[in-house]
Amino acid sequence: MGSIRLKLLISKSKAMKILSKISGIAIFGLLMSIPNSAHGLALTILNNSFESPILNAVNSNSSPAGFFTTALGNPDFLAIQGFNVTGTGNNKGGTYAPVAAVFPSLPNGNQVAYATVGEISQILSSFIQADTIYTLDVFVGRRFDLNLSTNYSINLFAFNGSTPTLLATLANPFTTSNLPAGTFGLASLTYTSPSSLGALAGQNLGIALASNSVDFDQAIFDNVTLDATPVPFEFEATTGVLLIGGYFVGKRYLKKRSNPKI
Repeated sequence: MGSIRLKLLISKSKAMKILSKISGIAIFGLLMSIPNSAHGLALTILNNSFESPILNAVNSNSSPAGFFTTALGNPDFLAIQGFNVTGTGNNKGGTYAPVAAVFPSLPNGNQVAYATVGEISQILSSFIQADTIYTLDVFVGRRFDLNLSTNYSINLFAFNGSTPTLLATLANPFTTSNLPAGTFGLASLTYTSPSSLGALAGQNLGIALASNSVDFDQAIFDNVTLDATPVPFEFEATTGVLLIGGYFVGKRYLKKRSNPKI
């Protein structure tokens, strides 16, 4: 009788360990399936708020609207430090330090970037990662004295050293009809990378702010940021609840079995 009792206790102990593991996995899965923005990693963008160098009468052009630089070459690496500016003509884009009459306040710092008929781009030091949610945030501004470009976009791309691959684009998130003059709006572009990167593996990430306006309308950009967040672990909530429920049912059953009524 005693040996039978001992065998039952050993079986219960092993069974409880198994049930505990199953319950732990279920709880872990449920917790991991909850999105957590705290996991986001801010990727480095050089001169992301266009504050360097500080524009003045010596190193830039001036007008009643403020100091500004103009991209003359194509490509041009001088108009915006850390960025490459391409386009047509002599009004592609550049750095701009507006006066208060144009923008009473800016999202960050004292300078912005502008694009008229051109593209402002930067290849980052960060490489694209699988199963990652990328969020590109850009403040878009509308000047008091000019209309907002009717054809501009915010873009995220991968670069293999010679050819860019567009990953995601956001066109005209704000217009003159929904963005008051002299203000900024936050535009957000999201891209989720696949589990298998294929040809994208090992490629650098890049950002591009483009405008193809008419009548000298401009797109104004400020405080560009890019965050990377791992894709949340997928775990079906119903399965997790059933496993946890099974743990408690099994525990009660084993308790009754190890203490039989006489």
